[in-house]
Amino acid sequence: MKGTAFRIGLIVLILVLVPSLIFSLYEFGTLKRNEEIIKNIYNNQLDAILYSINQYSEDAIGRSTKKISSIYNSENFNTERFFKKQKSNYISGIIWEEPDNRQIFHLLDKGRKHEKAPSINKLIADNKDVINKLLEYIDSDYQKLQPFVWPESEDKTVILFATKKNDQKFLLGLLVDSEEFIRSVLSPAIQTTARERFYINIKDNQGGIIYQSVLNAESVESGYEKELWLLPNYKLQIQLKGNTIESLVRNRTKQNLIIVLILDFTLLLGIFLIIMNVKKEIKLNRMKSEFVSNVSHEIRTPLSLIKMYTETLEMNRIKSDEKRMEYYSIINRETSRLSNIVNKILTFSRLESGQQQYRFSKTNINTLINEVLDSYKFHLEKKDFKLTRKLSENLPDIEADRSALTDAMLNLIDNAIKYSQDKKEIGITTNYKNGFIHCSISDKGVGINKKYQKNIFDKFYRVTDGNRAHKAKGSGLGLSIVKTIVDVHNGKISIESKVGQGTTFTISFPVTK
Repeated sequence: MKGTAFRIGLIVLILVLVPSLIFSLYEFGTLKRNEEIIKNIYNNQLDAILYSINQYSEDAIGRSTKKISSIYNSENFNTERFFKKQKSNYISGIIWEEPDNRQIFHLLDKGRKHEKAPSINKLIADNKDVINKLLEYIDSDYQKLQPFVWPESEDKTVILFATKKNDQKFLLGLLVDSEEFIRSVLSPAIQTTARERFYINIKDNQGGIIYQSVLNAESVESGYEKELWLLPNYKLQIQLKGNTIESLVRNRTKQNLIIVLILDFTLLLGIFLIIMNVKKEIKLNRMKSEFVSNVSHEIRTPLSLIKMYTETLEMNRIKSDEKRMEYYSIINRETSRLSNIVNKILTFSRLESGQQQYRFSKTNINTLINEVLDSYKFHLEKKDFKLTRKLSENLPDIEADRSALTDAMLNLIDNAIKYSQDKKEIGITTNYKNGFIHCSISDKGVGINKKYQKNIFDKFYRVTDGNRAHKAKGSGLGLSIVKTIVDVHNGKISIESKVGQGTTFTISFPVTK
């Protein structure tokens, strides 16, 4: 074992560390990087800054739209409350749809109400597809903000959004004074972002400078440029102060060299850890060998029985119809057993390789349990098991893959059957507590010693302590599959067990509100 660990360490040293050292020497001899790559990185960083400014503007407008939606949806809807509650100077008007006449839009402009707003109707008619999208989004409780240039004035922006009132969808809107919004809302955010590192300007579509983070600053015409999301007539420009692409190249190269040196040290440490953990890998390989042996035995037994009974039937040695049906029943049972073994191996293989496809949907855990038990009822009755279920009523739904959850339930039930002796009793309970749906599957079987409980969810692991546990054949995959499925659902699994008294597995799933 020590020789194996040394060989692995030596191979890693040659294959990983030596190329890394060569690369380190190459980096020391290189003072320039590909300028185009650095420029892309530079632009991506600037893009992230402009994105944050855009996001800030959307958040500011979003707070106003929530207030307006709240007033519009209230029972005592009163237009005079709009500006009393809304103190933002940049909002110069509010647009709303007449609840009783869907064809009429009103504009409240600093307290002056117009019964009809023809320009709004025309704007909506010209952008029908976009408006329909807004109404579709509100069905998913997503209030998208859609900006348009105000037809009557280019320095104002109309921001339309949808809301729901009495299960009906309506359009609302803000009339925003664009330059006032830039001065009162974006200016503080830009100053905080720019500080002493960037020049940030805002210009209109004609190229006129509307705002500068630094007055009389140097031109940023060569700087990075991005549109303002909610002000389609304006653009953001940004440029780093006092730095050139060449200086960025040198700085980035030095950073890379430092990172490589750290990486070299980390690799040395990694080699040491690999050698220290090789025992664990050898143990896993031994468990895999035992798994192959167990599965081979599990498959060979039903195949032998199927072969023997089919040959007997084929030679027409059975004259009694009753005996023939008995043979058919045995063949069918062993085929099902063989199919279950293969399905479990295939499921484990998909989970391990990451090829398992999950389709999440609203799922009621009680309904799923009842479906599983109904399909498994004949199997339980045939083995003389008594089933008790206590399912709490009115449990909220969870987001789950029904097929995967069914596999997890069947594995736990199959485990309970396999390790039960004299007391053939299985109990299933559900309840809702602390934001989780809890499902417990208990048996009165042989139980699991506490010292083995921490390992039972490991792949290929089987408890062979005790007479019954040793006789019960299996692949060591069932509980590993259950744990993987529960983890995919962001759930938890726990065990309570006492030797000779039985075991209870509890799986818990979060309820997403």
